[in-house]
Amino acid sequence: MPVPQARAPPPLQVARWIPTPPERRHLNAQERLSLLFAHCPELAHVHEPVREFAAMLDQHDATELAGWLEKPANCGHPTLG
Repeated sequence: MPVPQARAPPPLQVARWIPTPPERRHLNAQERLSLLFAHCPELAHVHEPVREFAAMLDQHDATELAGWLEKPANCGHPTLG
C-alpha cells in the first residue's frame, strides 16, 4: 500500500515557525520545516535572515541592524533584493 504524502503546512503556520527560535520550536515543527525547506529552496534561502531579524526583536537590540540590512538584499531571493 502506498504511503500517503504529507500535506504542506498552512502558510500562516510556517510564518509562525520561521521566526521562532529553533530551540523553542516543537520537534514536529522543526521536522516539517526541514521537509519544507528541502522542497522549497527559496524559503530555505530566506530563513536565516528572517531568524536573525526576529532574534534582534526578541532581544530588543538593534545594534546589528545596519549590517543585517545588507543580508536580505544579498540572499539571492528576487523579492528581497
